[in-house]
Amino acid sequence: MRFSVTSDMFNYSFRPGMAEKLSLFREYGFECLHWCDNWNDDVLYTQEEMKLYAGLIQDAGLTCLDVHGTATHDIRVDSEDASSHRLYVKLLRNRVEFCSTAGGDVVVVHPPRLHEPGLEKRLSRALETLDQVMKLCADRGVALALENCYRDDHRVLQRLLDEHPPEFLGFCYDSGHANIHGNFRQLNPFRERLLVTHLHDN
Repeated sequence: MRFSVTSDMFNYSFRPGMAEKLSLFREYGFECLHWCDNWNDDVLYTQEEMKLYAGLIQDAGLTCLDVHGTATHDIRVDSEDASSHRLYVKLLRNRVEFCSTAGGDVVVVHPPRLHEPGLEKRLSRALETLDQVMKLCADRGVALALENCYRDDHRVLQRLLDEHPPEFLGFCYDSGHANIHGNFRQLNPFRERLLVTHLHDN
């Protein structure tokens, strides 16, 4: 089993530079990386930045396994606002391209929330979003993985997974979220679609 460290580990306190941060991960025994920087903002990576970060990961002796997609309060996979939806698709495509450049093969996506108004319309929007990046994912050899994030979201995950083949859309298991919401039993059936595991001591 390969264990990876999340790249945003020090972003909220210590805040070293990217090269130093990646080197510290390798120094303390990690070989693999989940890229999680900029997961909660609308930063778009330029091609030059993608190549720079990929080079820093390689220079540190790390292997990038996967990348976390964007999920802000307004910019989401199920955004109904047209401009927010366009920006989310642009950001998701950007992270798929970066993941491929960095050597990874999965981008993590936060699903729609079950307990919010207009679920059917938001699910339709989420399906539309996924369809818009399917060809890029195939061309780049990158899959998407829906993460368990919210209360009862196993119901939403099931519906989205049922609509897409496993080579395109899988499951990201977050143990901390599962413990918080107490829905491990409901998530267990998704183990056959498991692509990413986040182990958190919540």
